Amino acid sequence: MSFIIDTEGGRKVRWAHGPSEALTLRAIELLAFFIIVFVAKEIAGFTYKSGSLLLLFAAAAVLQTAGQWLVARSIDKGGPPRSGVGPALVWYSSAVDLLTVLGIVYLTGGVGSPFLLLLVVPLFFVSHLATGRGAGALYLAGTVAAVAAMGYLELTGAIPHNNCYPFENDVYRDGNFVFGSLLV
Repeated sequence: MSFIIDTEGGRKVRWAHGPSEALTLRAIELLAFFIIVFVAKEIAGFTYKSGSLLLLFAAAAVLQTAGQWLVARSIDKGGPPRSGVGPALVWYSSAVDLLTVLGIVYLTGGVGSPFLLLLVVPLFFVSHLATGRGAGALYLAGTVAAVAAMGYLELTGAIPHNNCYPFENDVYRDGNFVFGSLLV
């Protein structure tokens, strides 16, 4: 199913999939994150706060479901969503994804987390679903700023550090490591 949405500038934007399908893909992505994190715990022997991660995944699922509900409410009698609704929901869903992955990264070791690479997945969705040309760059800048803030807050001791490795890992106390992680 394909929708054409009018944007503010009078330009028409074509979606390969409707916003509802995009949010369904995001729900599948969330399930994949859940499986990756908990299978990695069994395979690699990681240790982390499972209760906090389960709460994070539950909150993200509720927020994604709320997004799907909003899409269903925005569609008039089976037609395409009203102008602006689709792009707004893509940004909403992308923000939920980013916060979820940042939560995973924080709860599994901050800038030293083995799950840091998962930050690429929401960026991929934003660059393919968002209507603006600079959406990917804006999202990337926000992601790097959030990881930098997390690293800085852990470095200064303002927030507690979580570790998923079975051994003590204090690389987060090295400013060069934090800066180097941002380059990756």
